[in-house]
Amino acid sequence: MCPWNHKFSAAATETAFSPLERLAAPDARDLARDFLATSQAEFTKTLKHTPLSRAKLSGLKRNACAVLANVGTPTE
Repeated sequence: MCPWNHKFSAAATETAFSPLERLAAPDARDLARDFLATSQAEFTKTLKHTPLSRAKLSGLKRNACAVLANVGTPTE
């Protein structure tokens, strides 16, 4: 992280820069499970026009599998 940004940054007050409630999961495992359960229609509806749409649902699901493989429990 840039020391300048770290020292002088402030929380964004513009609501457009707030994280989507759906993506503010406190745990990476919860977020990974949510992406694995997401349908293509739901993904298109909720994440269209966001940077995540570039990764496509298939890429997010692949990454979710990697997260669960690294930090999940044996049953996941």
